[in-house]
Amino acid sequence: MKRTRNVTFAISATLLLAVAFASPAYAFSILKQTGSTGDWGAQPKPTEATCGYTALGVNPAQLLWVKVFPFKAGPASGHTTQKITWTVIIQSSADGGSTWKTVATSKTQTGKATQTSSPSFTNAQLSVSGELNTVYRAVGTLHWLTSGKSTGLVKAAMNVYGTKFGAQKSNLVVNDYCPGYVAS
Repeated sequence: MKRTRNVTFAISATLLLAVAFASPAYAFSILKQTGSTGDWGAQPKPTEATCGYTALGVNPAQLLWVKVFPFKAGPASGHTTQKITWTVIIQSSADGGSTWKTVATSKTQTGKATQTSSPSFTNAQLSVSGELNTVYRAVGTLHWLTSGKSTGLVKAAMNVYGTKFGAQKSNLVVNDYCPGYVAS
């Protein structure tokens, strides 16, 4: 009986690890969600943000910018149309992600959502001066507005970043954040 239980546990643990490592990473992590929000999500892309570095051959390559692709969003329940704002911040952490401080903020974009269309937000590209032993993440914030006041909020950190070295796209994908410097 004990041996059967151990074998069953070993098989279950192996299957769980196989599924965990084979599963794709989520594009973002919800940091905060409050109030009345509509449906929202990331656009269908392999990554939701890109880390831009100095040109290939410069070792190590320094982070120069982070580009975030806009979220899609619909009106909250009870609304046929609704104004929604979208803002992106770039945060840095010198302690591996335990604490974060904001180092860049995009202009706030405002658009109208209907039951059949999302606001036409554009990419947000923010300049960063990458530092050694520092990581950077992008956080997007959506606000649903009613009579000019925020009645719903979603704040989400990007989890999957593509990379670009100078003008060349790279196959390198990083999870959770952009390193301030990376080997090119």
